[in-house]
Amino acid sequence: MIPEPPATLSVVHWQWLCDADSLTKRLQHLLADRIQFCLVSEGIAELAQDECEILGFALPHPECWVRHIEWRFCGELWITARTVLPLQSSNPLLRTIGGVPIGKYLFQPGTYQRGPIEIAELQPRDDFCRYLKIPLSLLPATLWGRRSLFCLANEKLLVSEVFFPAFFQYTFAHESCYE
Repeated sequence: MIPEPPATLSVVHWQWLCDADSLTKRLQHLLADRIQFCLVSEGIAELAQDECEILGFALPHPECWVRHIEWRFCGELWITARTVLPLQSSNPLLRTIGGVPIGKYLFQPGTYQRGPIEIAELQPRDDFCRYLKIPLSLLPATLWGRRSLFCLANEKLLVSEVFFPAFFQYTFAHESCYE
């Protein structure tokens, strides 16, 4: 059962944030080839303290592979995502997929299992926002984000997604798009 949305979000927007299915699949179903997937960066990078805690790493953290992507529609930023994968992962394929959305791999039968989704209202000065690779002056006053841990045997992978106003404006104008 989906919990009640906060007063600042419509039911449709809350349903998008709570949906445990593949965001990649949902976006491509909604917009087909009109949605653009962009690989912003990938490589060894610093983790936020809360990412270390979620992944069960002691500080200072071990090296991790970090992948930053964006989903854009009509040139506007809709969603940005950050994936954190330990370098000692037994699944190096996820470090070599390049310009392919990771959702195509995470939601295959017999692969990773998604844990609970954590949803938060973010402010531009929140710790996580510094990892978005977007100048602070260009961030809206409020953002909504979600993250979840994916597990396969003893392996963990963290995916964090931040939803921008253009996404909410489009889905508000097309409320039936959740169905």
